[in-house]
Amino acid sequence: MNRKRPILNLPYSPLEKGLEVLSLIIICLMWVHIANSYASINGQIPTHFGFSGKADAWGGKSALFALPAIGTLLYILFTVLARYPHLFNYPKEVTAANAPFLYRKSREMLAWLKIEELALFSYIEWNTITLASTHSNGENIGFLPLVLVVIFGTIGIYTFVLLRHE
Repeated sequence: MNRKRPILNLPYSPLEKGLEVLSLIIICLMWVHIANSYASINGQIPTHFGFSGKADAWGGKSALFALPAIGTLLYILFTVLARYPHLFNYPKEVTAANAPFLYRKSREMLAWLKIEELALFSYIEWNTITLASTHSNGENIGFLPLVLVVIFGTIGIYTFVLLRHE
């Protein structure tokens, strides 16, 4: 495979810019939600959920900071990675002719995956705070399969789009 791929400085599309703004809004909302809820939580919070969606481990409320921190770090990592689409793996050979399309679509996929990851983390955080406030174990059996379908669906759709492009 030819690793001499063109290095292009492609402008971001309106969709990519919109997804970036939405990602930043989700991150801010996660941090604000913790700031507003932290003082009102007494005792333990759920720190792990089993396959059934039921809380099966509990810990100190400082664990609430883990998901927003990881989400923020992943946001930064994905944002930096998006600047180097010529280094990504592609399902076909990258040429000067198809590079702009492949690079844009792969950056777009990365932006969607960033949103999905942040939405997942914000839902888990919201659910954790809700369960800690109500002292419930919760149960959401359909959550994990839905998350897997969405994330792998996004990857599958974009892989199909990349393969179909001539």
